[in-house]
Amino acid sequence: MSFKGGNDKNAFKTYINQVLVSSAKESIRRMKPPRCTPYPPAARYKRVVVRSLWYDADGLTVEVQGPGFVFARVVFRRPVGFRVLDERDLCEFWDSYHAGNGWLYEVHEGGWQELESHRQYFNSPLCFTGLREFLVVCDQCVSVLAVEPPELIDLGANPEHPLAD
Repeated sequence: MSFKGGNDKNAFKTYINQVLVSSAKESIRRMKPPRCTPYPPAARYKRVVVRSLWYDADGLTVEVQGPGFVFARVVFRRPVGFRVLDERDLCEFWDSYHAGNGWLYEVHEGGWQELESHRQYFNSPLCFTGLREFLVVCDQCVSVLAVEPPELIDLGANPEHPLAD
């Protein structure tokens, strides 16, 4: 967008409404409903909550807790990107992808990666062969773009509550 003269409040407002908001609405219109499948190794935990999340040179680690003090670590080695959103920001997907149906999904289409692909300079799929998307569904939802699937590490459980509960 270009205009004569200096930038002022009205020019900035016009830019926000005509360029940014318009382009965001267009991306939303083009987004397909997601198609996801539960990630099979996560099935041994019925429901979880995210207790911590950290990113360092070893990758992205999400620690989760299930019923009966069941703890597990979900490790994404060499993630390409991740985002954390409150569950309310993904409420249009709740009917199919909620904690009652699973908590760790692999996204096959219609997810964050596809939404990003509408941006001109999103080039991760070109740079990373076999890029996959995973979604942790909880009160805090974590979307992860990674080449390798996550590793689930059992951290222990209360002996009165086995992992299969």
